[in-house]
Amino acid sequence: MLRKKVCAALVSVAVLLIMVSVEGGASAAAPAGIGYTHGTLGFSVTLPSGWEGRYLVEEHQKGAWFASIRNEAAGYGGLLFGIELFDHKPELPTENYELARVGGNYYYVSFPGDISWAYGDPALTKEYHDMRKDIEGILKTFRYKAQ
Repeated sequence: MLRKKVCAALVSVAVLLIMVSVEGGASAAAPAGIGYTHGTLGFSVTLPSGWEGRYLVEEHQKGAWFASIRNEAAGYGGLLFGIELFDHKPELPTENYELARVGGNYYYVSFPGDISWAYGDPALTKEYHDMRKDIEGILKTFRYKAQ
C-alpha cells in the first residue's frame, strides 16, 4: 500500500515537472519584443516587451520619434530617440550617428537636445532613464528596405 502511494506521488511530481517545463519552454519561444515598422519608409526596429503601454511613436514623412508616454503627458516631451532619413550626409551633433546608408539615403539616430523627463518626479525620471538604457539594444535591431 505504501509502495502504491509513493509511486503515485512520484508520478504526480513527474507530471508537474513536465507541465512546468512545457510552460517555461512556451514562454521562452514567445516573441522577445514589440515590432515597429514605419508606415511609408519601411524601416523597422524591435522594442523591448517591457515598453508595452509605456511609449508612443510620432511618425512623420522622413522618420519617427519615440517617446515616454508618461513623461510626455507630464509636459516634458518624453522624447527618447528618433530615426530620421536624409537624402544627403547631414551635419548633426556628435551624439547623432548613422545607422545605415542605402544608395544616396542616410538613416540617422537622433536624440533630444533638452530635458525630456519630469526631473522633479523620481518615478518618471527613473522610468525615462530605464527606457533610455534600452535604446542601444533597440538600434541593433534596425532594419530597412531600399527606397
